[in-house]
Amino acid sequence: MRFGGGGIPHGHWLLVDGHNLIHAEASLRGLMGDPEQARRQLEILLAHLRGKGRIAVFYDGGPGGEVAERHRDGLVAQYSGNGEADDLLVAWLRARPGVRALVVTDDRALRARARALGASTTGCSELLAALPPLREHADDAPPLDEAEVAEWMKVFGIEEEEE
Repeated sequence: MRFGGGGIPHGHWLLVDGHNLIHAEASLRGLMGDPEQARRQLEILLAHLRGKGRIAVFYDGGPGGEVAERHRDGLVAQYSGNGEADDLLVAWLRARPGVRALVVTDDRALRARARALGASTTGCSELLAALPPLREHADDAPPLDEAEVAEWMKVFGIEEEEE
C-alpha cells in the first residue's frame, strides 16, 4: 500500500509505531532528550494527514508510566506504560477484527504480527516522504487546551494557584 498524493487510504486507520518513526527521522531523533517534545513534533507532522483517515500513534512509556490514551490534534496517542508499544498496537488490532489498518513501522516482527491480523504495513521512510520537513513546522504546535494543561499539571503534581 502506498501513500502517494492520496495520504491514508479511504476508510483505513493509520497505526504508527511512534518511537520507531521518531528514530527513523533525524530531526525527531535529535529531540529524544525530551521524549514528549519528540512525540509532540511527530504529532504536528502527522496532523498534515488529518481529514484523510483516522490516526493512532503508539508510544512506549508515557506520562506517569501508565497505559493511557490521549486525543490531540485529531489523532489518538496511545501510551504503553510499562509494556511495549508493539504489544499495545497488536492488542488494538485484535480488539477490532476486520478493521482496515495500515501499520507504519520498520520493525519486521511487528510488521509480521500486524499482517497476521489482516493489517497492511509500510515502512517509516514511505510515510516520512509523504510529510513536510520538520524544520518548516517546528513552531506550528497549537497551544495546549485546558484539559491537556490540567492533565500535565496532574502528571507533574502541580496545583493551580489561586488568584
